[in-house]
Amino acid sequence: MEADNNNEEETRDSVRFVKRLLHRSIWVQVDETRWIFGDFVCLDHLKNLILENSFEVNCEGFPRLSESDKRQRLDCCIIPGEKVRRILIEEPLWKD
Repeated sequence: MEADNNNEEETRDSVRFVKRLLHRSIWVQVDETRWIFGDFVCLDHLKNLILENSFEVNCEGFPRLSESDKRQRLDCCIIPGEKVRRILIEEPLWKD
């Protein structure tokens, strides 16, 4: 019974976290040098991320938006969940 309560609480926390991400700008790393930047709009039941106003940036290390980076406009894109290596949030979710 207690394990069920813990699972329900974890699920609620996860849903709350995803809701806080909605319409925020995020970076998604899909391989060693490939990042996709865009506004998070959806996470489906297969853990695919859907981003709007997005573009791909190829860079070494931490992603950034600079004129020298090679970027390609994607507009709306779906990133398969199994391709996601890391997600970076552009701005804090909680403010003190």
